[in-house]
Amino acid sequence: MSIDPNRVDAWGIPVLKISAEWGENEKKLWQDGREQAAEMLEAAGAVGVKQTGTYSIPGFCIHETGTARMGTDRKKSVLNKWCQAHEVDNVFVTDGAAWVSSGCQNPTLTMMALTVRACDYIVREMGKA
Repeated sequence: MSIDPNRVDAWGIPVLKISAEWGENEKKLWQDGREQAAEMLEAAGAVGVKQTGTYSIPGFCIHETGTARMGTDRKKSVLNKWCQAHEVDNVFVTDGAAWVSSGCQNPTLTMMALTVRACDYIVREMGKA
């Protein structure tokens, strides 16, 4: 993610430019998932199982995670345990970007829980001011 040097929003503020691509590890995980799924189907009695297709573009399935990871090491993560940016105190990221990994479906309740947790932290911290 970077600031787009050629575009601004309706208020003249530069907009974000998002660049994303699958890394080698994601591609290997995708292939492993295909192979494991085929093995499970065959073990359950399915016949003629074929592995077709290719991995989608990032964002297509909307459950990608880990682009602004939570962690204690500023060199390896973007957010602290409250989903607050290490480098910008007033930025909180409470969607799947904060996760290091996740399951493949139904992340909404976890996102909501992280958001409530971050909001509770913000309220407590504001009360100290």
